[in-house]
Amino acid sequence: MTKIPRCYVEFVKAHTNGNDFVIINHQTRKMLDEELIRKIADRNLGIGCDQVVFISKNGPCSCYVIDFANQDGTKASMCGNGACAAAAYIRDKFVDNTSAIDLRISGIRYTAIMDDKRVTICFPKPQQAGDGVIVTGNKHLVLGVEEIVSIDELSAKYADCNIHFYEVVGNCIVRIRTFERGVGWTKACGSGAVAVAYKLDLGAKTRIIHEGGESVVTIESGFIGFAATPELIFEGMWYGTS
Repeated sequence: MTKIPRCYVEFVKAHTNGNDFVIINHQTRKMLDEELIRKIADRNLGIGCDQVVFISKNGPCSCYVIDFANQDGTKASMCGNGACAAAAYIRDKFVDNTSAIDLRISGIRYTAIMDDKRVTICFPKPQQAGDGVIVTGNKHLVLGVEEIVSIDELSAKYADCNIHFYEVVGNCIVRIRTFERGVGWTKACGSGAVAVAYKLDLGAKTRIIHEGGESVVTIESGFIGFAATPELIFEGMWYGTS
């Protein structure tokens, strides 16, 4: 009998406002191609998640390198909720009681500020990419709920974007729904929340209501803070066929 080759992967499952992740040590990254990432992310046949998060320590310095893969195996340039979950994982596993963690994501340095269970990711100022698209690491198309049209048409036209529909429901309070590239409808999107708050510019602090929970975006002079409360759920071993 031929022995089926196995790919043993240790992981931690986490979520931030229902946007869920499988966190894996970066040393395992070279074993996982897009097909295996899709298997891990599959909600019926794998562990199940919106994104797979890879973490590694950058030499002797205090910087941690974070990479994200979407549910379909494609790369994501940034994930605000995933960065929050990664910071919670790093504090739990490596640097207990720290108040700040340096992250490097897609070559850009981010600071994660730790306050009890709350994590704030400091984003650089977003960029406008034309045609309603705002870049906060990822590209985001931000539309009002009155602009909802066929999501298939929008995702085809803006294939490289996450798509958000917002509704202002109170004083500096915004409700959003998110369709993420490479995933589909998700419970929340951190970098998308930053894009929405930046576009609307309702004030220094905007409360964002996602399907899966709430976050706060604070606009400062030199950066934008995205604050949310991630949760580490469980850890385990994935026995995947390679």
